[in-house]
Amino acid sequence: MITPSDRDYKQTKLIKAGTKSLSPPFRELANWIAEQYRGVTVLNVYYDKIIPGHRPRLSIIFEREHDRQRFRTGSHGNYDPVAQAKVAAKFKDILADRRISKFNTDELFVIFSAFEPVARVEANRKVTRAQLGQLQIGLDDPTIWLIRPSWDHVVFFFYTDAQLQTSEESDIRTLCADGYSKLLGQYDEFGYFREQPISVFFDSKENFDTKYQANWFYYDR
Repeated sequence: MITPSDRDYKQTKLIKAGTKSLSPPFRELANWIAEQYRGVTVLNVYYDKIIPGHRPRLSIIFEREHDRQRFRTGSHGNYDPVAQAKVAAKFKDILADRRISKFNTDELFVIFSAFEPVARVEANRKVTRAQLGQLQIGLDDPTIWLIRPSWDHVVFFFYTDAQLQTSEESDIRTLCADGYSKLLGQYDEFGYFREQPISVFFDSKENFDTKYQANWFYYDR
């Protein structure tokens, strides 16, 4: 689960909204994980196959990123191999107990992901250009060049570095953050931004032009 267009995200969103429910054996596995690892909330268990090779994959989808982080290990943030093995073994046991044979579990690959970060991205993407334009008009500050949402944050660009620096001493940054949060609120379906407001950054067109050659690809890297 990386983007709002991914199938596992779309399915998990239906479960979170209450219009779809987990079916056995996935519900049983989700309950076991919640009991085995106290405090985590499993929204979905998603089975698919990795292409190429068609290796079976089982995605354990938590609601929160901090739950997913409990299943990462090492400096590179790899999945915890012990947890992977335990979840894979339990899933195979459930299938055997229920005499379910439609799922291939040879070399089953278990991964862990989270719903909340992708839901935040989806909400942020729903803010329209027209709304951004109206916000900029409402801010009534001629030094603001552009408002640019990106993934789970938003950047307000001033024209020059000097204007960017001056903004630190005025209330414009607070007005920008408050105005954008109000816009975003109508798309915050699950209240994640009410709990943790969006990250708001400030930059300048001058910096964008000189350091990144006015290229969004370079800027977003």
